[in-house]
Amino acid sequence: MESRSARRWLAVALSLLGLGLVAARVALVVATGTVNFAGQTVGSEILGSFWPLGALAVGGLITVRRPELRMGWWWLAIGLSAATMIFGQLYARYSLVLAPGKVPGGVTAHQLAELSFLTLFASLVFAILLFPDGHLPARGWRWLGWLLGGCWILGLPLFFVPGGSGMVEGLGRPWGVKGFAWYGTVFAQLVLVFCLVAVLTLAAQVGRYRRSGGRERAQLKWLTFGGVMVLLGFALEYPLVLLGIRVEGMVDVVYEATVFNAPPVAVGIAVLRNRLYDIDRIISRTLAWTVLTLLLVGAYVSLVVVLQQVLAPVTGQSELAVAGATLAAAALFTPLRKRVQSGVDRRFNRERYNHERIVAAFRTRLRSEVDLQALSADLVATVGATVQPAHVSLWTPAAGGREPRAASPTAEKPRP
Repeated sequence: MESRSARRWLAVALSLLGLGLVAARVALVVATGTVNFAGQTVGSEILGSFWPLGALAVGGLITVRRPELRMGWWWLAIGLSAATMIFGQLYARYSLVLAPGKVPGGVTAHQLAELSFLTLFASLVFAILLFPDGHLPARGWRWLGWLLGGCWILGLPLFFVPGGSGMVEGLGRPWGVKGFAWYGTVFAQLVLVFCLVAVLTLAAQVGRYRRSGGRERAQLKWLTFGGVMVLLGFALEYPLVLLGIRVEGMVDVVYEATVFNAPPVAVGIAVLRNRLYDIDRIISRTLAWTVLTLLLVGAYVSLVVVLQQVLAPVTGQSELAVAGATLAAAALFTPLRKRVQSGVDRRFNRERYNHERIVAAFRTRLRSEVDLQALSADLVATVGATVQPAHVSLWTPAAGGREPRAASPTAEKPRP
């Protein structure tokens, strides 16, 4: 009991430390007007400080309510690493670039930011690998955990590679060692190994999903939903980058908040709730709209490029090409949405798709069936296969009298 209480207090302390780092970053922005990258506003920098709160809140809640679950500790590590990274970035920029020598500890803050960056991604992959019960999908995957830990350890010498770190604009690594530049090439290969580990982690979760059932499968579906939201965010951003459109201000803040907080919120719902909502419908709708968005954006960009090439010699303007591409995308929306939703339901929401097929087949047989007894049996079988009640009966008037007749062939399957 004392150990459980101590772990809860440790979780509270770490959560408060992360919140304190977020608050300190906001205070630094307000007091000095410092922004992490040129072109950002003070307002967007302040709002951008809050994206680690999702992981901090979920990790804190899980560890306080169920400190024995390692899953909560990993998400707490993710939130704390993110808070340390964004605070270290901004403090190092102010201390070493914008106001050199005015405040101490800039080099240490820069080092902590880089260390937190590596820890953030390693913890995220570990959290996915151990979801939802804090254990590996199977003993055979233990080597993957060791490989991931090895990637994190081998990434630490990157601190001594001279040159720009990318963590702070306009600042290299002041502690870099000249003769250690070769490790930059090694680290590039290490990144490829880390990406392979991430892919294998997803494969391990696919295997866990296929073996799971009931509550665990619903929890894994929530994790999938969080991942789909991240992919949707990147899918929306990439076409804008290709078109040279830079998203700034409040839109960028909302985008970051959605992308970075969708996974921890989904994990929190999966771990802390007993009833997990109708996650199949949520996932199928999200996947359908993600695919639909990608197809429409791809079609729009392709049509703009093609129409500009075709119409440029005639009109010399691009407005007509843009208008034509917009009309074509609008015309494609409804038929494309129906086809995409049908394909997603057939692949990912199979139960609902099978139920719809059973009902459609019954509707077809209903037009030609004349035998009341056969029709009654078929109706009961269809209801049993789609709604799956504990018991189903159909009462019909008996021929030549008022006595009702029951038909309840619940064990029979509807005819194809």
